[in-house]
Amino acid sequence: MTVPLLIQEFSNSLSADLMLQRRFLRIRKGTLVLLCLLFIAMGNASAGPPTRMLVCATSKGAKSEAEFSLAKGRAPGIVNVAFIGRQPNKAEIDRILRDCIKVASKIDSSHDILGTAWFRKRASDDPSDDEIINNYGPLRYLSYEAKSKSIEARDMDFGKR
Repeated sequence: MTVPLLIQEFSNSLSADLMLQRRFLRIRKGTLVLLCLLFIAMGNASAGPPTRMLVCATSKGAKSEAEFSLAKGRAPGIVNVAFIGRQPNKAEIDRILRDCIKVASKIDSSHDILGTAWFRKRASDDPSDDEIINNYGPLRYLSYEAKSKSIEARDMDFGKR
């Protein structure tokens, strides 16, 4: 093989390498864009209803956090009150939960609103590990009923048989 032929061969193989690298980069860019879009879609699909922090009654000597979330459609709103560090007595929990539901009903009175109380041992603990407080018994709950505009402890309704 002569030198010009070797140079030509080297040049051809170099340009073939560059073409493969460009295709690989295009594939990688396309894959990256696709993965980003999937990640965004998964994040939006798994996102729960928007949550608003509530400013409502508190208990002396016990830290609490209250939030209100309202799903789209006719699903009831949910008020979650977490007591942190110390769990108040039943009457105090009832007073605070009723007040927080009342505050939430002023934000949106067209939906029923379910109130739940939770206990968290330490502020640094994960809120998803909170323990539910069954203040009204295992089959009763406190709620706001949009139709009657009332806040009452109600029995679970399992439907008619």
